[in-house]
Amino acid sequence: MSNLAGKSYAMTVISPMAATWINRIVFGIFRCIPDQASTLVNLGIIHFARWSPLPADRWPGTPAGTRTKLGYQLFASNFNGTWDQYLDDFSDSLGFGTDLLWYQGIGYPKSVPSTPFKTYIDHNYIDNNYYYNATPQASSRDINNALLVRQALQSLERELDRLEHDASLQDNDRDEKFQAVFCRVMGLLQNRLASLGNAPLASLETLKTSQQRRHLITALEAHLLVDAELAPPTPSGAPPGMS
Repeated sequence: MSNLAGKSYAMTVISPMAATWINRIVFGIFRCIPDQASTLVNLGIIHFARWSPLPADRWPGTPAGTRTKLGYQLFASNFNGTWDQYLDDFSDSLGFGTDLLWYQGIGYPKSVPSTPFKTYIDHNYIDNNYYYNATPQASSRDINNALLVRQALQSLERELDRLEHDASLQDNDRDEKFQAVFCRVMGLLQNRLASLGNAPLASLETLKTSQQRRHLITALEAHLLVDAELAPPTPSGAPPGMS
């Protein structure tokens, strides 16, 4: 998969918005009170998340003067775990904040309950052509734990150097003191020694549910397209529904 690299998953969502200027105000408020995003920051599975309003007259890469019918919002995120786990965290831990970030989203159903929210994200989801991750075999928790392990080993190195230069200690005393410190540090690190590798495969039920959701969306879109093609033409000047 082009959006999967080892333990990491990249999500890109572009959703239509009724008024992107309102979203820019909401984002400005979030920047002024960063504590409001602390729940999101503390979710250990998230590497990165960003919401970017795309106004109708400022679509990136288009010629000057181009204006789209609607404004949009770009949501890009990298995380560990499965697609469902990630969106469940948004519903369970950041429900009100999620609703604010997608405020004025056309068709946005609220983040709770989670099933309509997942359907909305899936409908506006875009597969990545390419996803690069510098540490694909490690999750964000693995990297944070590795930094703690390095700090602990550096502290052991300093302690060993201190003991080696303590002339009041005999060799046996040095060995015993260092062994005590080493065992204490290793005891604190026993849950920090992660293993590298690929992300575990999501359950077959989760995979089946995701496939059924995509099939349902495709079927509904095809049904709406057929209805539009079969609808009789409206006489010029007459409002829809009148002949």
